Amino acid sequence: MDDLTPVSTTYLKQPTIQATPPPACHSPQTVSTPQQALEALRAQPDYDQLLLILQYLASPGTESPSIWTPSPESAQIVSLLVGEIAENYWTLLREAHTPHESPANLFLSCLLSVAGLNALVAKLRALVAEAKGVGRNGPVRSSICADISLYLDLLVTLLCPSDTLETLWDNTVGRTTLGEPLKKQLLGEILALIAGGKVLSTAAEAAHAVHVREGRGKTWWAADGAGFSKWIGRNVASWAKKNEDEGRRLAGMVWVRGLRLGHAGILPFRPLVLCLACTCLTDSLQMFYQRLLLTLSSSPSVRHPRPSPTYCPLFRLWMKRRF
Repeated sequence: MDDLTPVSTTYLKQPTIQATPPPACHSPQTVSTPQQALEALRAQPDYDQLLLILQYLASPGTESPSIWTPSPESAQIVSLLVGEIAENYWTLLREAHTPHESPANLFLSCLLSVAGLNALVAKLRALVAEAKGVGRNGPVRSSICADISLYLDLLVTLLCPSDTLETLWDNTVGRTTLGEPLKKQLLGEILALIAGGKVLSTAAEAAHAVHVREGRGKTWWAADGAGFSKWIGRNVASWAKKNEDEGRRLAGMVWVRGLRLGHAGILPFRPLVLCLACTCLTDSLQMFYQRLLLTLSSSPSVRHPRPSPTYCPLFRLWMKRRF
């Protein structure tokens, strides 16, 4: 034991490693251009920043193109709103209560366009395909029904008002300076979405996918043919009452196309009579409406205020002007 030599031990002090915080993401406090709005949405904005973006998009300045004007930027913005923002914020926006304009209404106004409806239809179709297991090898995620229900709720809330069709047309064409060919194309898309059954069939398929996995439960009027036809009738009636020839002409086109949904007895009769008072109808469309009106007036399944349309003052006025 005496032969042991003490050995000194030296402890080396480890250098202190200080964590460097990630650089803060500085989101702009104001949004004044579509490009700024697009970049802010891509940066995954918080709730307050999202409200700033929505306020700009819902009421753009006169010198800035609106989200309803067809363009690559507006298409990308709508895609982000439907694909990411809706999934993360729609429930919160709908439940929010503010003394000023409702955050939910701001969000909905940004989507009430042909591009917005097409994006919602595409999203629902993708979710339905996922629920069916199309293109998947593993099990379907458990939250798929909740996601479908969220987008169905968004769709019916967007469409619900009685002036939706009028606002949709005004957003798509009325607030923009588009050429006649593009206007005609957009009108065709609106007719296909609403009266052609594109929205109805997609909503019905989405609701069926939820019911298959979770049983019969919540229902959505936009997924029911009768409910959707009633909604078309209310919108056409509201639009036709406006003393605008173009509005009545378009409302009449939606009414006639809506007959193809298979619920002619639900569509109210009076809007078609109002549409006949429109002075900008072509002769062929006038004659078509006249034949349709006289045919429907004799059908017991069609709702109309009097036994014969000749008792309607508007119809008599139109007949006097035409003949």
